[in-house]
Amino acid sequence: AGDGGKSIVQHPFEGNQQLRCETTKEDGAQLTFDCKLGEKSLGETIFIPIATDYEDYSLYYLCITTDKGSTDDIYLVASRKSVNEEIPGALNSLTKDLSFKKCPN
Repeated sequence: AGDGGKSIVQHPFEGNQQLRCETTKEDGAQLTFDCKLGEKSLGETIFIPIATDYEDYSLYYLCITTDKGSTDDIYLVASRKSVNEEIPGALNSLTKDLSFKKCPN
């Protein structure tokens, strides 16, 4: 959803709770989301697109900082194809040193 340059992402979280992340358009492709569970802040996620073919796949880098100050680095490959497909060949040089796990179905 978007309103006045603001984007909102919501999804189920730990059972019947709802995680809500909001961002406002920034210069360039980077987005910084502030995420909350109800009124409680869970931290910030910086979302940076690295590569895409604009048709079938994209590679993203996410830097997640929790409200407790810990940081996680995540690389995400998104594809319109089945989750059973291999990483697209065009991304091999960018992902060869990364350890990926497939999302559960």
